[in-house]
Amino acid sequence: MSEGNPYKQAAKAIKAKGLLKLKFYCQMCQKQCRDAAGFKAHTLSEGHQRQMQIFRSNPAKFINQFSDEFKRGFLDILKTRHGKKQVQALRVYNEYINDKHHIHMNSTQWTSLGSFVKYLGKTGICKVTYDEEKETWFLQYIGSESNLYNTPNGSSIENDDVLDEKRKFELYERQFKALKELEEQADEIIKEEEIENNKDSSNQKPVFSGFSLSSKKRPNPSSAESSQTIENPSEESVKIEQPVAFSNTTNIDLNSTDVQSFKKMKTSRDEGISSGWLKTGIILKIVDKSSEFYNEKALVLKTLKKKRVAQVELLSDQSKLVEVSQDNLQTVIPKVGAKVMILKHETMRGKSATLTHVDFDKASATVLVDGVLGDNQLILGYDDFSKIF
Repeated sequence: MSEGNPYKQAAKAIKAKGLLKLKFYCQMCQKQCRDAAGFKAHTLSEGHQRQMQIFRSNPAKFINQFSDEFKRGFLDILKTRHGKKQVQALRVYNEYINDKHHIHMNSTQWTSLGSFVKYLGKTGICKVTYDEEKETWFLQYIGSESNLYNTPNGSSIENDDVLDEKRKFELYERQFKALKELEEQADEIIKEEEIENNKDSSNQKPVFSGFSLSSKKRPNPSSAESSQTIENPSEESVKIEQPVAFSNTTNIDLNSTDVQSFKKMKTSRDEGISSGWLKTGIILKIVDKSSEFYNEKALVLKTLKKKRVAQVELLSDQSKLVEVSQDNLQTVIPKVGAKVMILKHETMRGKSATLTHVDFDKASATVLVDGVLGDNQLILGYDDFSKIF
């Protein structure tokens, strides 16, 4: 009876017009559900399960595809309807979502309209300004050559924000490589010093006046110009007239004080990575079996004792605050597509990222670091990141 009733069909068509709640929309199936019951029934259907298997095979591919389609549709409306005039970002977004079958933002790499607008500004696609009085973002489309600005003399320069990000990343890489080289040099000097000390068979150790790294080869002890001379063969004392020269390819001069400083630098860096990895705003799991809160998940509110102890708030009971050592805390692995924070990495520590894949066999996961130009994909262990609240 209802199938042939034109009034009921018209009522259903009217209700189907416009946008419903975004949390009840499935981007993979391109299906909008009206309520939680309908969305739950859809997630249990065979068609949805097949689509999710396809998504799990390569989540980064689909996220990038949805992000590109969203950006393309947004920019098409911006440049065709508004040209190069300054316009409110929310207005352009509302015009974009008028299409019922648009790409939803919750299926892209951007979590909010503000983060997407910042991305357009950093990549040079649009000129972005923020009005503090109205608390809103404004956009001005620049052109297809988005990464270049035209100067008055006709030359082109890269966007300042993009250049700053590139310079910072290159600076971090150079500093890390330089630190590695200095550590290797210091280790070689320490080993050679120990070898020289072991060669001394007398009770009195030889006195070194200093170390110098030079490109010259080590002098032969058997030659007539040897730097070591024995005053009396019967005595057990050895006199060193000149500093011992160690061969190396660089011309950096190091003394014993420099060696000790390099050892301290290496120790402090290793301790900074291996311990004190706690960060505020992440969710961790309490694994202390002697505690009454065993297996409870908690939010880190504050770090104490050089980030080795955390003051946490239980998710099950927010009124309870507990101080827990990092040894009794375990990272939490969220669902694919959720935001995580990198806890243990030489250069990306403390940065937020998006979880794209979990390899259960290798106990590792793949993440895309936010705000990093170029190759921003990292493979981390389970203990190297945790879920952001």
